[in-house]
Amino acid sequence: MNGCPSGEQLEQFLYESLSPADSRAISDHVGGCARCQVALDERTSGAAVTTRTSVAASPTSADAEPVLSELLDRMRQAPPEPDRPAPAFKRSTEKIVFPLPPSPDAPLGQLDSYQILEKLGSGSGGMLFKAHDAKLDRTVAIKVLRHELAGLEIARARFEREARAAASLKHDHIVTVFDVVFGGDFPPYLVLEFIAGESLADRLRHEGSLEPRAAARIVQQVALGLSEAHERGLVHRDIKPSNIMLDLLPTSSRRSTTAGDIRAKITDFGLARSADAGTGLTMEGTLAGTPAYMSPEQLTNPKTVDGRTDVYSLGIVLYELLAGEPPFRGAMHMILRQVLNAAPRPPRQWNDKIPADLETICLKAVAKDSTRRYATAAELAADLGCWLAGEPIHARSIGPAERFWQWSRRNRPVAALSAAVVLLLITLAAVASIAITNVIRARRDSELAANAGLRARGDAREAREEYDASIRRASDKSPADLLVATAEAALALASDVKTPKDRADTFRSRAVEQLRAAIRLDPSHSRSSLWRFQLARQLKTQIAAMSDDGNDALREEARELVRAALAAPPAEVKLDLLKLQQELDAL
Repeated sequence: MNGCPSGEQLEQFLYESLSPADSRAISDHVGGCARCQVALDERTSGAAVTTRTSVAASPTSADAEPVLSELLDRMRQAPPEPDRPAPAFKRSTEKIVFPLPPSPDAPLGQLDSYQILEKLGSGSGGMLFKAHDAKLDRTVAIKVLRHELAGLEIARARFEREARAAASLKHDHIVTVFDVVFGGDFPPYLVLEFIAGESLADRLRHEGSLEPRAAARIVQQVALGLSEAHERGLVHRDIKPSNIMLDLLPTSSRRSTTAGDIRAKITDFGLARSADAGTGLTMEGTLAGTPAYMSPEQLTNPKTVDGRTDVYSLGIVLYELLAGEPPFRGAMHMILRQVLNAAPRPPRQWNDKIPADLETICLKAVAKDSTRRYATAAELAADLGCWLAGEPIHARSIGPAERFWQWSRRNRPVAALSAAVVLLLITLAAVASIAITNVIRARRDSELAANAGLRARGDAREAREEYDASIRRASDKSPADLLVATAEAALALASDVKTPKDRADTFRSRAVEQLRAAIRLDPSHSRSSLWRFQLARQLKTQIAAMSDDGNDALREEARELVRAALAAPPAEVKLDLLKLQQELDAL
């Protein structure tokens, strides 16, 4: 399908009833076609729209959003650029005549030493051709400025700036500029490194989305290229899938998505600017970039952007590679409003197979507040490298509290009203709670007073019954049992952490004497073997704490106690007896 989409197709695009391929094709076309942007605005707002090259007018509701309203007013008041044909829905059919006629070696003609082989595509600023450099015997790409733009000073200046910006960069992930030619009757042109693959936008049109590792690898490579540009003081300002080329390695196939089979390269530095530049060549009021991929600060204060705006745009690219769709879509004013105010929907809500850590990296890169993003493209590349290597990432997902805080900053009036309502509800709840508490306390006090007499009379009776029970329990036990019970109580006090050390030693000595007395008093008691085990264990503790002198008698006593206990060992301590015997022998 050539030319602009029909009104019916635009309606289907708005209601998302097109196939993914058609939807993406229309979305790409609308991004560069003012006529279609106006048509979409008319269908979404119903407001009068001023036709111009880069934006359409805002609907009346935008007046309620000061930042967006100011931005759109500034754009409407900007001087219009000269009219030019809208970009084709697919490849442009515009032809260009080269200085030398076609020949068998140059099917489309010849430009200096470059034999033009075929047309690769075109954009709003120029046309791209595949050519053979007869002097150096290599395949190159030739980018020619459109005829209708060659006579415009601002267009030539931008084209020249792209040449200078790109020519100063030498990196594996940036398309190399070999030459730039100005002057003569032929429009200015660039001689570029030829990329055997396709653009990332083409790959998305074919596949919809990419496998997470392939997406992460591509974005990591682009981040490395951006890092080189940023270190040289250049901000690209127009990172998007169509400006990322996929150079196929020799062993890879045309449609390979394996992370190691492709090399991503950045192209089109036509909007690049020095990070410390005070002014740009873009006319006041126009947008420098593609709105769906532009950072909030690039919309509101484009003269002060730094490398973090490219980090944001690359984060949007990563989002699209994972989810299959960019986070913000629609007519121009809809996209601008979302970029400024709406948080992107987490990619895992589109596809729950996306790894959580990769989603965290993506959402950190597209944070509205530039201070919450990766500070540099190198940091983004490093975190993607950690994820690809299976190592912990540095980014952290935001919690509900931080997410609410960010929403509050973007929606201050609504947040203030919500806070006032919540505060009122809390105050009412607190007053009601205090009143209910006072009623409950008064009722409880009256019940306590009524039952106090009953408890007082019952306490004396219960105390008497407990005393009688203790007498009965004591009368049921033999004297030896009472001695052992007293010894166990002493050992419990000795083990209490609150008992001072000297008092604990006294309690242990008393327990030893009472256990000895119980065994002497009733050596054939049914629990005498257990008593002997307890006494032997306490003697072992004493032996360990004493010097070698004077502990032979205790050692022999403990061994004899263990031997006697093993003659009729209780089942619950038999193994402990054997272990204790070994320990005593080792002393």
